[in-house]
Amino acid sequence: MAAIAKGKRPHVLAVPFPAQGHVTPLMKLSRLIASHGIKVTFVNTQHIHDKILASLMLSDQDMKDKEEDSMVLTSIPDGLAPDDDRNDAFKLTEGLRSTMAASLTDLINKINSSNSDEKVSCIVADLTVGWVLEVAERVGAEPVGFAPTSAASLAVALQIPKLIERGNLDGNGKFKKIGMHANFCFNFLSLNMGKF
Repeated sequence: MAAIAKGKRPHVLAVPFPAQGHVTPLMKLSRLIASHGIKVTFVNTQHIHDKILASLMLSDQDMKDKEEDSMVLTSIPDGLAPDDDRNDAFKLTEGLRSTMAASLTDLINKINSSNSDEKVSCIVADLTVGWVLEVAERVGAEPVGFAPTSAASLAVALQIPKLIERGNLDGNGKFKKIGMHANFCFNFLSLNMGKF
């Protein structure tokens, strides 16, 4: 493990989308980053944070007592009522959109004011909550997008703005032209949109 020199220490804030298949990959990356002596604050929604603590059978205080110096688990609200269905991706996304930016900004300000040698210098956010990257820019942290999906899925997603610009997709994500071909990745992957 390479240790960071005393003094100012890089501090990464990691923010996954709160769903299966998103938290674990970013947690693995965060642990790898922390293994190099870089401070990592892993931010889940309160609902996911509570599930993680329950699976570890630890309370928040136990977690604080046991956490390594390089990795901290914390939480923010998800914007949903306690009885709301957190499996409803649309409702969850709207709740996150309405509360996450302000909650993260408050958390970052609290972190930055508590230790001037470990200010948040980088925010790694799941691209599903891409608006977090705007928060990074506002607070002066380096924004980094993280895609827990396959490379092919990421390549397709990155082409969506071009498909809209060309008039191939409407505002609802539906293809306008039946039977057209959409080329991705320099014609490496071509899909016949008439099949969808």
